[in-house]
Amino acid sequence: TLFDLIKTQKDIPIPMIRVIMRQILQGLSYIHSKGIIHRDIKGGNILMHSPTGSGRVILKIADFGEIKNAQNNLQQSIFMSQRGTPAYMAPDLILANANNLTKADSKVDIWSLGMLLYQITTHTFPYNPHNEYEISQQQFVESSSKDVGI
Repeated sequence: TLFDLIKTQKDIPIPMIRVIMRQILQGLSYIHSKGIIHRDIKGGNILMHSPTGSGRVILKIADFGEIKNAQNNLQQSIFMSQRGTPAYMAPDLILANANNLTKADSKVDIWSLGMLLYQITTHTFPYNPHNEYEISQQQFVESSSKDVGI
């Protein structure tokens, strides 16, 4: 998995990171075009395969246990209270309750991919990944203290 690569290789070359991100984005683009939101994008859910002698890597998005079908709001999650992995979870999902959980859209997957990119390049997380409350507090404080401009 991508998680295994991150765990074992300290300095992943930038060209390899570009290949990894491009393939994950292509996969997300495809599932989003089908109206599917994954909601648990993380290194452990990205399978990696390198065909012998090819010199290339193929990535696949796995573990669709938390998906949501955006087209008909069909909730596919087995556990409504567990919506993903806290360290990668978008603020929308951390702060969501049962009533507004179905409002999550494809942006939550892009947020998770951003967290994954941060982890690949720094080998850490910008927030404490062990406590949903602390993560949401840090996200709220940091987002409200920054001047968001274009």
